Amino acid sequence: MNSQPQSKSAARKPKPIKRIGAREARNHFADLIGAVYYSGEPVVIERSGKPMAVLVSIEQYERSLLTSTDQTADATRTLFGSFPELAALAEVDFDQAKQEWSHSIDKQFHLIRDGD
Repeated sequence: MNSQPQSKSAARKPKPIKRIGAREARNHFADLIGAVYYSGEPVVIERSGKPMAVLVSIEQYERSLLTSTDQTADATRTLFGSFPELAALAEVDFDQAKQEWSHSIDKQFHLIRDGD
C-alpha cells in the first residue's frame, strides 16, 4: 500500500456530466441555459436514455473550435512534412482545379458527341 499522500489533482476525480431528459430540458430550457452559462459545465440531453445532444457554454464551444482548428493545422503540417510530394497540394486552388477539370470534361463530351 502506498503511504504517500496523493496530490490534489491526482486525487480529484472528474465531475460526472449532468444528464437530462429532452422533455425536462424543453420544460426548463431557460434555466438550463443559465446553469450551463454560469457553471461552465456541459449537460447531455437524452431521449429515452439515449444521448442526443450536448449543451455547452459559448466559451467552451469556442475553445473546442480553436483546439480543433489547431489540431487540423498540426496534422496538415505533419502530413506535408512526411510526404514532401504532397507539399505542392498546399498551393493548389481546388476551386480553380475543379473548374478546369469540369471544362475539360465538357470539352471532351462535345468532341465525342460532335464527332470532331
